[in-house]
Amino acid sequence: MKALRVISATILFIIAAIFFILFMLDVLIPELEDGGFFIIIAVVFFVGGLLVKGKSKAVLARQAKKMELKKLGLIVSTKLHHVAGLPITQYTYCDLYLTKDNLTVVGGGTTFNLAIHQIRAVEVKTDIEMTQIITLGEIVRGKAEYYLNINYSNSFGGISTLMFNGGRINWKVNNIANKIKPLITENNFDAVQL
Repeated sequence: MKALRVISATILFIIAAIFFILFMLDVLIPELEDGGFFIIIAVVFFVGGLLVKGKSKAVLARQAKKMELKKLGLIVSTKLHHVAGLPITQYTYCDLYLTKDNLTVVGGGTTFNLAIHQIRAVEVKTDIEMTQIITLGEIVRGKAEYYLNINYSNSFGGISTLMFNGGRINWKVNNIANKIKPLITENNFDAVQL
């Protein structure tokens, strides 16, 4: 069924392209007439191709997951690369879901849950800040990569860190960090023996 939809959509897109070419020829060659008709037909076939193609199973599954999480109180979600702190391969692409009670990380075929009351600190740092070689020129030129660092109390009573890389897009890490910070303001911080 999917193959039939893809083939049908492809045929409709090709027909739309042909009518668009006829429209462009009409614009370039004034002797031809009915150019408005060509563009209308091209748009109809293009929209028809989009409707026939439909949404992929992956898109539908993602939308269903988001709807399920919204019912559970999803505040924000994002996709970041795992750097450290989880027993999965470095730079595994992870989905992070934040609710008022929980931060869920899905990556590498595993789901990790971190209760909000365990989170002690959240900060966003650039790779330049972390290496202590601060060069304003590198930040201005967009060479800085942004990292989300989450410090939390682990099951042994110590402090552990999760680190995620947002690449050069700072709003992804800032958005989730800014949503976590108000949730952890009421956490009671215990003293940790070093």
